[in-house]
Amino acid sequence: MAKKLVLVFFFIGEFLLAQEEAPGNQAITLNWQLQNSGLQASIRGICAVDDKTAWISGSGGQFAITKNGGETWQPGKVPDADSLDFRDVEAFANGTTYLLSAGNGEKSRIYKSTDGGNSWKLQFTNPYPQGFFSALAFWGVENGIAF
Repeated sequence: MAKKLVLVFFFIGEFLLAQEEAPGNQAITLNWQLQNSGLQASIRGICAVDDKTAWISGSGGQFAITKNGGETWQPGKVPDADSLDFRDVEAFANGTTYLLSAGNGEKSRIYKSTDGGNSWKLQFTNPYPQGFFSALAFWGVENGIAF
């Protein structure tokens, strides 16, 4: 099986539209930098925690984190999640992170880490055979919604 190199685009700082103008009528330009995540996965989710820290998630139960603005990435894999597609990730400054896998029925799951991705605990498995989670959103470390 041939290995694929997966690259990630990562933008540090606030997201600003290139069409907008800054105070004083100065044009704003965006600078994109190509990043190597180290993952052998199809990337599906991204969450920027601050200007240096971001998480990505993807197929094969994989995720990665950068704590230095994308200079280096620490790839990881959730144990026993090889068949899962992590379509969304939500992370917080205190190290709490949620991963949502997408798929019919029991393939839709939510995992939680409270130690920066070193360990994961299954929080929820979809009990409905035709149910399919696609994303999640949080408004606090303990308050969120999956849909």
